[in-house]
Amino acid sequence: MEILLTDGILSNQTLDPGSTEPLKYTGMNELKTVTKFKFSSALDQSILEHLYGDDLHYAASIFEIFIEYSLPDFRHLQVAAENSAWEEIRQLAHKLKPTFPMVGLTNLEEKLQVIEQNASQKMSYNVIVKNLEEVAETLENYIPILQSEYYRMREYLSME
Repeated sequence: MEILLTDGILSNQTLDPGSTEPLKYTGMNELKTVTKFKFSSALDQSILEHLYGDDLHYAASIFEIFIEYSLPDFRHLQVAAENSAWEEIRQLAHKLKPTFPMVGLTNLEEKLQVIEQNASQKMSYNVIVKNLEEVAETLENYIPILQSEYYRMREYLSME
């Protein structure tokens, strides 16, 4: 199939008639298939698509902020727990809680809610430490995925 591009010039590109991929004009006589960015299946794709839609610039910014600021804040939360600093634990858990869904880690938001509640009620230190250890272990597994997603987004955006 030939496609009329501009100025009456025809392209001799053959397109797959069954393809549903959108085409993007990238210059004189050139069409490029544009595939939509897909987040890793390890993350909550539905929340990420809901939050960001097609605004990948915003998503990349949030991932960058999470990596640069939320991860160090989580380490501060661990130190606060080691020192039994109840109010600091509560404040940091409260601060971090909404950041996890923003990068597709909705499952960790609930754990931080429990940590925050336990700290404000000055519940058993062991309960807080247990929950923190679970979050830390899970988060350690996700850090490479989050970093990879951030770099994939940056690369995808650089091709636009």
